[in-house]
Amino acid sequence: MSEHQNGLSRILNSGRAGIQSDAINIDIDKLVPFSDVNGIVNPSKVDESDPEYIALKENIAKRGLDHPITVRPLSSDKTTFQILCGHHRVAACKALGYPTIKAFVRRDLSDDDAAELVALDNFNRKKNYKPSEKAAFFKMALDARKRRTGRKVEGIESEGSSLDELASLVGEGRGSIARFIRLNYLIPELLNLVDTKNIKIVPAVELSYIPGKQQAIVFNILTEDPDIKITAPLAKELRIKSERSELTESKVRTTLGASSQTKKNPFNRKVKNLIPDYMKDDPEEITEYLVKAIMFYQEHNKEEE
Repeated sequence: MSEHQNGLSRILNSGRAGIQSDAINIDIDKLVPFSDVNGIVNPSKVDESDPEYIALKENIAKRGLDHPITVRPLSSDKTTFQILCGHHRVAACKALGYPTIKAFVRRDLSDDDAAELVALDNFNRKKNYKPSEKAAFFKMALDARKRRTGRKVEGIESEGSSLDELASLVGEGRGSIARFIRLNYLIPELLNLVDTKNIKIVPAVELSYIPGKQQAIVFNILTEDPDIKITAPLAKELRIKSERSELTESKVRTTLGASSQTKKNPFNRKVKNLIPDYMKDDPEEITEYLVKAIMFYQEHNKEEE
């Protein structure tokens, strides 16, 4: 059994969690997604095109629900239940038209135990997380662990033992978890570019340190020119300029433009050697020169034909 599976077992069987009841049938329309005390909703999103979800749905259609979900009653409404373990199973059963679902009801879980249970269960079951999902999950789990132990929630660098404990539970490096948590400070548009692999994790972490308005400028420029690739050094340069209060829109354009210019210069060495030296630094003159050369070549070929 892995370390994070052991952590999940400890929460399920701890004195705080109480003894799990027998599974009962619950009206599927009475179920709501889990959200923690900070309003962070269960980070594992249901993607209907995900092979894991498709396989789960097909298995339930053939065999029924093998493993009941785990829920707890909402304190404000005893007839509505919050899903702790089984968000994907609920989605699959709803899609298949199930009116009810088998569930274990946990009536004595604290908010923080519930949050950590959701986080560990999701991480134990799902393999192909998006970076945004891991970012939200790690923050949810870390905040719950720190609240329960009385440690401050603010900051990542000074989180110390709570981060080490979480790393041990989920089987992932401390530094990796810290980087994913930083992604929560990205604006949604940039975070989506991380999910779609248009921005890598390390440069995304650097961008997370600049204010939202400046992040929006970066996103707008990337939208204007999809050829721009943000590398870690470029992102770090943006962060440094931001920390020095020097990051204006023109500075963002200048910084990112260097990458764009390199990307947009498609001429290989053989072609460059044929271009006169006096125009090698002027893209417009190079373009005009090449157009004339191509037109001359086409006219010459016509005469030969």
